[in-house]
Amino acid sequence: MAIANRLPILFALIVFATAQSAAYEQCGVQGWTGLATCVSGYVCTYNNAFYSQRLPRLEDIQRFGSCAAAIELTGNENPTRVYYQNKDDNIHELCGNGPLSTTYSDNVITVARNIRSNTPIAAISWYNFQQIRVYYITNTNEVAEAVFDVDRWVAGNQQLGIAAPNSGLLCAIVDPQSTIRVCFQSASDPETITEALWTMTVAGEWTTDIANIS
Repeated sequence: MAIANRLPILFALIVFATAQSAAYEQCGVQGWTGLATCVSGYVCTYNNAFYSQRLPRLEDIQRFGSCAAAIELTGNENPTRVYYQNKDDNIHELCGNGPLSTTYSDNVITVARNIRSNTPIAAISWYNFQQIRVYYITNTNEVAEAVFDVDRWVAGNQQLGIAAPNSGLLCAIVDPQSTIRVCFQSASDPETITEALWTMTVAGEWTTDIANIS
């Protein structure tokens, strides 16, 4: 009988322990009757009087000293993209959930590998917004890229150049017609800014030209 009396209590404890809302789901607002506890590492973040969302704790999102990059995709139903390095050392992509939404979904760019802790990050979109390119520095100081091409991420060029150790300089600009320029502090000439210039030829091939900018 004593064991039977304890069963409802044990069941209630199990339900309480497992009743946690998943990451990025809606959470408590005025009149909220859903789950009140977030999964580990997430916190209910206020958006407005009618909607709050379970987002990663700030200290769990980004490594100290790392940077982020953002792009806006014209004509896309989820136009905003933010790229950052998570504490797991991977580069993550935050995708806006619609043009009027203030909530995001979080995706890991798995093709970006061997990433240096606290890497600078640069990002561009081009080719009629069908392609996104994210640039970062590896743990062996190569300037590398990950490419989203139409519907999937692929590893791009993995050695645009060798960056100076611990350098925090990395930027990318694009001419929508034919050219991408990636600027970084080169290990071979750290007193200047080095530019990796990518130009699409008539045959659709890529060539690289390195030019030092004093």
